[in-house]
Amino acid sequence: MLLAGVLILGAALRLTGFARGFDGDAFHAFHPDEETVARAALELTSPFAPPLTAYGLLPLYLARGALAAGGVTLASFDPDPWPAYRALRLLAVALSCATLGVVFLLGRRLFDRQTAVLATLFFAAAPVAIQQGHFYTVDAVFLLLVTLALYGMVRVAGGGSWRSGVVVGLCVGLAATTRLNGLLLLPVAVAVAWLPRGVVTASIRREGLLYPLTVVATTLAVIVLLQPYLLTSPELMWRDASANDFWFSARIASGERLRFWSLYDHHTIRYWQHLAVLLPLGVGLPLTALSLLGIARAARSWRSRQGALLLWAGLFFLVMGGLHTKHVRYLLPLLPVLVTLAAALCMDLWRVALPRWRQPARFVVVGASLFTLVYGVAFARIYLVTDSRMETMRWLHGHVTPGTTVGLEAGGFSLRSLIDTNRFDVRDMDVGRLLHLRGYLSCGAAADHLASRLQSMEYVAIVDVNRHAQVAAAADVMPATASFYQALGDGRLGYRQVYHAKVAPGLLGQVFPDDGAEPSFLGYDHPAVRVYQRQSGATAALRNWRNSLSGDSCPDALLADAVTRAAAGDTEGALQGSSPIFS
Repeated sequence: MLLAGVLILGAALRLTGFARGFDGDAFHAFHPDEETVARAALELTSPFAPPLTAYGLLPLYLARGALAAGGVTLASFDPDPWPAYRALRLLAVALSCATLGVVFLLGRRLFDRQTAVLATLFFAAAPVAIQQGHFYTVDAVFLLLVTLALYGMVRVAGGGSWRSGVVVGLCVGLAATTRLNGLLLLPVAVAVAWLPRGVVTASIRREGLLYPLTVVATTLAVIVLLQPYLLTSPELMWRDASANDFWFSARIASGERLRFWSLYDHHTIRYWQHLAVLLPLGVGLPLTALSLLGIARAARSWRSRQGALLLWAGLFFLVMGGLHTKHVRYLLPLLPVLVTLAAALCMDLWRVALPRWRQPARFVVVGASLFTLVYGVAFARIYLVTDSRMETMRWLHGHVTPGTTVGLEAGGFSLRSLIDTNRFDVRDMDVGRLLHLRGYLSCGAAADHLASRLQSMEYVAIVDVNRHAQVAAAADVMPATASFYQALGDGRLGYRQVYHAKVAPGLLGQVFPDDGAEPSFLGYDHPAVRVYQRQSGATAALRNWRNSLSGDSCPDALLADAVTRAAAGDTEGALQGSSPIFS
């Protein structure tokens, strides 16, 4: 009965606000990856020539099936995208709910029913899992397959037959055809065959090689079957034209290529950011602490069936935690491990605590569980409220005269797709150009560009995590742009804030503020939006701001001095004076 309640709760949290973005007349999508996967699925005509390689083809096959069942075609997608998103979101909910069930099976196999139910509750209420259960992206598919693979591994830890090798290899292969890093499951699947089990029988010794060989062979067969282009056209993996390409995305993830969405991570600390910032954001601080303590406890008292979880967590975190880009959703593949080991720790605290510590220990377990549940329900309530971007659209339509110039940003979380260009004179702020020209423009030139765009706009609408948060986090990379956003916000550009919309997770008066959190976590469903109106004296304010730009990050003064010295014939002084710019 308790398990049924947890599963119903998990499904309800994922179905909450299912039609969000659909206002009865039109649908507005806010998750860029969701649209990318939907379009790629509809454009997929041959597995030998995929429309994208950044992700595997399995999510596209699944999406194509769901879209076909919903009667959606490429021709019908743009005029009315809601049927496509409705079909894909139903699939996302089904995948997330299926993962709930596998988490329970994993916990019961490793420990007992009570621990498994608690682990399932933790997973059901984790905000990062609730969020990804609302959108169909590769993350939902990958999470289910990783959990299935781990469950298969714990069933054969310390031995395994060729049949179990086929099952595990199938799960690993499907995970790898969802995300390429699913191949990290392969060494884990092979290693569990040799983890100590206590008594090693002759049967286990005979099958010691048969099982891992079967796992490897099945994995490779699944990959080749579902993604034959890897054999026929392997050069597609090195295509570097857009974010849909694997190599293009890999260079962004490593930090070799900067994009606006990776600027936020420019000064974050690898590994530490995930543990200290992203994990508490995605699951809450109590569950974070319990998860890390649970991992430490399991590693200290090593048991073979837990070995698969620990090996997967360590290997995945070693690879993903070292990337330049760091998003909350990157922690999803670790979630089955975290909630299972956290639940095991909680149940041990509940059962075997010394008498004098029994009540405090039980208080910790109950408090952490309640906090996780409340945090999850509070986060799900976001989907019952109209998105702040849609509220801003309605405010503009109700308060701004038709024909007025409105400045908007480009980007995945902007307002551009919502604002009627027939109603307003929409102008592009063209901030993106400055990212591509960084290193070639002085602060003054960048400021001139921004000021020239802004001075023609009566209103400006800014989504905080679309450009502002990223630029502010890497102010040394784009100093003039960072100063521009700061000055716009505090009124130094001659614009006054006239509207603000933001939804924060909350329940029964308890609010979980997350302003300044990782941009994508906010951008998918609850960013802050601000609208600024031009005031009298804006032209002079822009000029004053432009003239005030200075500092170590702005080389304008050094460049001017170097030019003056060079014109006077002091070439050596010009070179010495400008050397800090190039150091």
